[in-house]
Amino acid sequence: MKKLSVSIIGILGTCFVSANTSAASFDCTKASTWVETSICSDAELSDLDEKMAQQYKSELAETTTNDIRHAQQTWLKFQRNTCKSKECLLREYKEYLEGRDVSYAQDLIHGDAPSQQAFDTFYEDVDISVYNPDTQAWGEAQSTTHDIEINSVTNRPYIAVVDATLIFTNGHTCSVDTEVAYWADNHWSIVDYYEDAELRLYPVSTGSKTELLLIDVDGQYRLSHCGMRGYFDSKTFETM
Repeated sequence: MKKLSVSIIGILGTCFVSANTSAASFDCTKASTWVETSICSDAELSDLDEKMAQQYKSELAETTTNDIRHAQQTWLKFQRNTCKSKECLLREYKEYLEGRDVSYAQDLIHGDAPSQQAFDTFYEDVDISVYNPDTQAWGEAQSTTHDIEINSVTNRPYIAVVDATLIFTNGHTCSVDTEVAYWADNHWSIVDYYEDAELRLYPVSTGSKTELLLIDVDGQYRLSHCGMRGYFDSKTFETM
């Protein structure tokens, strides 16, 4: 098995492995988290991690921008490293390698209940451009704030109610209006069965704040919830 470069190892992290276990794509002698030790001690997860690293290395070789590196770091932080079960890790790795499919109700509610930090109001301050048809020119950027509220439901720890408003260029708006979200291992999932669309919300606590990543599976959720230039996918928010 070929060793990856130092830069790849630095991004992927390290984890522990005994002499009788499969080696992952990185040094398993320095494990520090449950995710890392799980990958190194399980042959199936180790194999998926190796394939993930190979795909990432191939994508890096094809671009001169930092987009791939940023996307990889985001996936590790919000998606892989928030897992608490093998089932969750298998899903995240397989979706990384094969692409995501829309989830269905019977697949959603499982794993540990979400922490209190998964229920909050999240924000993102942004500057938007507005076109003035009278002057036929773009005006100065205007400041606005995107917000997403994830509200708990009494006696239903695996369910939340989500409201959100995001405003983009020329005031095009994306909105989520009192949608029911279901907890699935490490993320909230809002499914629009009529549109075969799913919006996922991945919370991760970092110190005193909680951050939130949005994933619009195949970009389909935005089609019925956004204006012309609005989008949800890969947006990140944080608590105040």
